Amino acid sequence: MAAIDEHIATYLQVIEIEGKSVKTIASYANTLADFRTIGRRLGFPERPEEYPSPTSTPTRGGRLRTGAVGASFRRTYRERDPTRGDLTRPI
Repeated sequence: MAAIDEHIATYLQVIEIEGKSVKTIASYANTLADFRTIGRRLGFPERPEEYPSPTSTPTRGGRLRTGAVGASFRRTYRERDPTRGDLTRPI
């Protein structure tokens, strides 16, 4: 698998193709550069497959929750019709 820097470069190309603004791309690039700089100082792995894969994540109450919120759940917030009223709840 490619190194993280190669994935970051690909990601920045993709968001450019998607039509993100120059300022947005620059902001993302700066944030990712900071992540890499700090990661190198702290000895983070250079390849994605070297990172541990957590099987559960902590919640606010201290309990563990497995899995993640599905894309379809998140998408309900983005694709909501603004003429239908309350945009804070999923469909």
